[in-house]
Amino acid sequence: MIIEEGPDALQSAVDVLNSAPELIEKEGSFTNAVKNVIAIEKKGGRGSQFANQTKEQLLKSKATYEELIKEHETKLAEYICDPIKNDNKGLLQQAISEEIKQKRIQGRIIQLKQQIRRQKLDLNDINDLLLRG
Repeated sequence: MIIEEGPDALQSAVDVLNSAPELIEKEGSFTNAVKNVIAIEKKGGRGSQFANQTKEQLLKSKATYEELIKEHETKLAEYICDPIKNDNKGLLQQAISEEIKQKRIQGRIIQLKQQIRRQKLDLNDINDLLLRG
């Protein structure tokens, strides 16, 4: 389904989302999913960054993304277990209050989860292209 630009863009995005509820779950909220669907369509559709790759390049990209996801999942788990030890930028030590420290911790966790989610979406795109041959 193609998403229209202009005044009908939001309704077009809603139509796409109604046919793909798993996207809402992946994006965390309906609003985020709508924004991402619109952005994706303006770029030419999800997976377009890999569309011109050869099968060999796609296989290499797949391996790279699998390793990257594994690294980020490990980094996230380590950070959740010990944020101060894994605060490579020293932001937690600079926090002037416990409240600010906790906000920074939660912000970093959210950031890592978003990176992982985007990388998994890209990996899904690569796998889809490999299946299509």
